[in-house]
Amino acid sequence: MKKIAIIGCGASGTMILANLVKQAKNEELDVTVYHHGTPLSRGIAYSTEVDGHLLNVIASEMGIWAD
Repeated sequence: MKKIAIIGCGASGTMILANLVKQAKNEELDVTVYHHGTPLSRGIAYSTEVDGHLLNVIASEMGIWAD
């Protein structure tokens, strides 16, 4: 069994967790997530309240996997 710790569960930490689960197949994982503050999967980078912080990709084109 692999033991894995993820420090921070913002966008990157959430993507790492999702990829671990996707690639694990039948392998057992022991994953511990350490997160403080902002809501899960949001992180500091995506929790801005400033309207001027715009993304250059429309939401329907965003995703963590190429397909």
